[in-house]
Amino acid sequence: MGGEGGRPDLGCDGDSRVIARADKAWALALDNGYAYWTTRDLHGKVMRAPTVGGSAETISSDELYPHALAVAGGHAFWVALGQEPGHLFQASVTGADRQQLSIGTFSGIFSLNVDESYVYYVTDRNGIGRVPIGGGSVQKLGTGGYNTSVVDMVLDGSTLYFTDNGVGTFVTAEPETAGVVSLDSSGVSAPAQLVSRLDFPQFEIAVDQEQVYWSDESAIYRTAKLGGAYKVVTPLPPAAPDESPIVDLASDGVHLFYSDGQSVYRVLASGGTPELISEGWSRIVQLALDEDSVYFTDYVSGAVVKLAKCASSVQASDLISALSAPPNEPNPAAPGGGATPADSTCDPASSLHGCPDVTVVAAAANAYGLAVDQDYVYFSTFQASGSVMRVPIAGGDAQPFVSGETYPHDIALDDKRVFWCLGATAPGYLAGELKAGGTRVALATGIANGLGRVTSDGAFAYYVTAYNSLYRVAVDGGNPAVVASGPYNSNINDVAFYQGELFWTNDGLWNTTYTAKLPETGYLGRTAVSGSRDLGHTAIKTALSSPLDRVAVDDSYVYFIDKDSVYRADRTGGQAQVLAPLAPASGTISDLLSDGEHLYFSNKTAVYRLPVTGGTVEALTYGWTQLRAIAVDASTLYFTDQAGGLVLKRPK
Repeated sequence: MGGEGGRPDLGCDGDSRVIARADKAWALALDNGYAYWTTRDLHGKVMRAPTVGGSAETISSDELYPHALAVAGGHAFWVALGQEPGHLFQASVTGADRQQLSIGTFSGIFSLNVDESYVYYVTDRNGIGRVPIGGGSVQKLGTGGYNTSVVDMVLDGSTLYFTDNGVGTFVTAEPETAGVVSLDSSGVSAPAQLVSRLDFPQFEIAVDQEQVYWSDESAIYRTAKLGGAYKVVTPLPPAAPDESPIVDLASDGVHLFYSDGQSVYRVLASGGTPELISEGWSRIVQLALDEDSVYFTDYVSGAVVKLAKCASSVQASDLISALSAPPNEPNPAAPGGGATPADSTCDPASSLHGCPDVTVVAAAANAYGLAVDQDYVYFSTFQASGSVMRVPIAGGDAQPFVSGETYPHDIALDDKRVFWCLGATAPGYLAGELKAGGTRVALATGIANGLGRVTSDGAFAYYVTAYNSLYRVAVDGGNPAVVASGPYNSNINDVAFYQGELFWTNDGLWNTTYTAKLPETGYLGRTAVSGSRDLGHTAIKTALSSPLDRVAVDDSYVYFIDKDSVYRADRTGGQAQVLAPLAPASGTISDLLSDGEHLYFSNKTAVYRLPVTGGTVEALTYGWTQLRAIAVDASTLYFTDQAGGLVLKRPK
């Protein structure tokens, strides 16, 4: 359909057009004559453009999958989801004075709202908090019930309104436990149920001067701001019980506007038959309203769009056909880097764990330790009657290698054998068996404090025990011997083997109350596998203050990691080089390794990649719950998620 000059015939005096092209446009906000949006990508941006037309400006770039967005008082606020578990940032709308305001804890940050003093957000599935604009202490305002989740939240005046999905975050959804809830933005009063005894799930929420609106899998509803009886505004096409038929919802007091992802609709707020405003879009993400127009972002088409509220059946092709499509931007997280294929089967914005998609190697409760060779992926299951399992590299079913082990955890391989540590409490044990099968050999027991972080050179298995000592034992069994020890009242956290030498991280001395580490007492050590007469070692790097988590070594360098940064040093010692800083919320690093070109490391929720020469840390896969171990071969990254009970892989 077309009008004069090829413009769509709107049937009203409104203005409808694409106001900006933006690859992977996602979140949207309006303020003071500008539309603001994020591009949800590994190297995402926060951008803006005048709603009346004009050039787009970049407020911030190189943000890790920015998604939620709010704007007010000359500042933009956004969340970088790729920095697990979500980091909240603030900057001037011109891009100046970027700063971090808050960090999520478990499940990211979303549903941003802002007033003249605070930014409000949802985190921890069902927690609602606020942080002062400009920075300050985070205040927890309230929560949904235990084992529930807050899905969407909106601020109106001094009141927050949100949908609570009800009991069912970790178990089968319980009927009549969901609701629509209000909460004073100061947090001085407890959340109030406006509508209760709803069935799971509830989704989008909107508010105007008089009413609160929300949706479930079958309809849009309304109720008074004080709660009470509710009515159906309009039915929606039926959807699966855990899927929303609409992606966003907004009200101007006269009409509701909503989208199913491909079209935008208008319906009287009092109820009635929906009218189609526009159709033919690829993936609408979010709506925003001003006095005359409705705006939305289309992630796949790469567009920020403005429609007259009075428009009717505007075709997407009419608005974008004259505009060139934005180019695919390089995606360094893709194998080999380069542009993301237009027909890629993985959508980074909707993928729960990043692209390329992960593949499940095996499902096994409490999957923990991990090691690979040219034939198999080996893993352990950390439970009272656990197993060491293996899966053919080429694919197939998991096969028990050894069963009935008591909490097996760390695993190591040499050319002929498999080694595993076991025991959830002291003293811990080390066992081994030939890959080809044979008799299980009990190799060693811990002294008093457990045993773990095993490695092998084919002649001996090396392991950490007694908090601060390295031991070795012959692979066929025999008497264990101390190779080296750290100082009394310290901890050796990790050990790595390379060409006849062992490298380890010691995170330093405890204070007298065992509540903190003493500064400048940690070190990176090295010793020959045969040890020395005095059981000492060479310190590669000393006077380290931050607890050291993991160590790795390759043909060129030894690498180590603490809560602040990733480092490398010459294997013989010398000045350590910072390869990259870590995000403040990275937490304890569970594993670290090098393939000579890249370092791979993991925390509880994500696996990251970093060139061994330094550079930008990339989140390869994220959104997990309790990652334990990683392994790589020539082409593939493998990892275990203990809480999820999964062994997984994806291309390096």
